[in-house]
Amino acid sequence: MKYFHLTIVLILLTVGLSAHADTTYYLYTKDGSETSASVMRGETISLWVRMVTTDPVCFVTYDTLLDENDWQLTARNYGTYGWHAGTAEFWDGCEPKDDAAYPITVNNDLYDPTPSDPDFHTDTSRADDTGVAPPGTWTVEDFTLQIPLTAPLGSHSISLQNPGAWDWAGVPFDVIGTGDYFILEVTEVPEPTTIALFGLGLLGLAARLRRRS
Repeated sequence: MKYFHLTIVLILLTVGLSAHADTTYYLYTKDGSETSASVMRGETISLWVRMVTTDPVCFVTYDTLLDENDWQLTARNYGTYGWHAGTAEFWDGCEPKDDAAYPITVNNDLYDPTPSDPDFHTDTSRADDTGVAPPGTWTVEDFTLQIPLTAPLGSHSISLQNPGAWDWAGVPFDVIGTGDYFILEVTEVPEPTTIALFGLGLLGLAARLRRRS
């Protein structure tokens, strides 16, 4: 009977060691904490992916999903945030990698074993001396998208799908989540006549202020 009890204790200890609290990935505007933004057709927007974890993380993975084809990924950077980037010493399975030849068109064929969605993939590991990202908030990457001149006007969603996280021993986290969709409002490029009228209005206002002074 004592061996039975010892076995139960060992099982409980193993389960306890393999259990991790949740890790969540969020999309924000770069240099800010907004989860929505407005951008005109033809312009670019830079976004951050941040990870909030209560346990040390070694490996991270997720897909960044757009709701339209043919947007341009003009830059991507995760190596400077302490993750393996294109090195053979450990692991970088991102598609595309941060040293790829940009811009790259994001469409159904860029990343997906069975092409169905315009997305790109993150799958990398911690590269600093400790080999893990300690509990806290960490930037995983930043990337820049260019909105096509033909993009439909209105609201578009950018989301993080298929998230995963593992510790240094390869034990997966039990609860992995993502924040709400990032909402991008695409607006029309102002007509040249509108810009000209706006400029004339500013000149008139400046002249009126000078007369008052």
